[in-house]
Amino acid sequence: MWIQSRKETLAFDPAELRFGDKINSAPFGVDWYDAPTRIIQLYQLFHLYKAWRDTHTVTFVGDAHGKFDTDMVFEWTFPTAKYTPLHEWLNPDEKEYSVHRYADAIPTIIAEGLILGFFDKMDGTVYDVPSLFNFIALDILGYDETDYKPIFDLGKNNLVCSVGARAADLLWYEKLLKQSICRRPGGNVHVERTVPALFPGHPTYLHLGALV
Repeated sequence: MWIQSRKETLAFDPAELRFGDKINSAPFGVDWYDAPTRIIQLYQLFHLYKAWRDTHTVTFVGDAHGKFDTDMVFEWTFPTAKYTPLHEWLNPDEKEYSVHRYADAIPTIIAEGLILGFFDKMDGTVYDVPSLFNFIALDILGYDETDYKPIFDLGKNNLVCSVGARAADLLWYEKLLKQSICRRPGGNVHVERTVPALFPGHPTYLHLGALV
């Protein structure tokens, strides 16, 4: 798997965030009883992801074309997916953050509208906790990361954070970029096998540094 450096020594100013940027978070510590977080980290460590400590991915949407009066992110979190103010989501006392941007294109107004439409549709959907166990199950059964079987899965409209974040980029790619020279965001990994550590570890994303 990808073990490229995240270049976390670079500081990234929040004022430089653009629509569609992925922000990853990594907790400084994990409670012993926090099974979902430990599952994510162990899975990523097993697959040799450099950023295996990352456990959550959100997408920056700014004011979402005037929908909000403050900068927002969209996230899949327990219990439901939602828009969240960036300043409320950030908690630098407990987590560190890194910023990642699709490398091959800048979203146009049409692309942004497409992505926002997807987020609006997903807003309020239930977080797919069982699919966290699906990652492990498919590994045990020997499935390649380009393949997927919904053994533990609430349904196609119920996602986890990293899957939803990449699904937005893949929607943009499939609708507007596929016939160009642009690479598929995240490569050939099946969208349902997307983990947070894919974004800082894959060459189709620019790794812009630590959010400060």
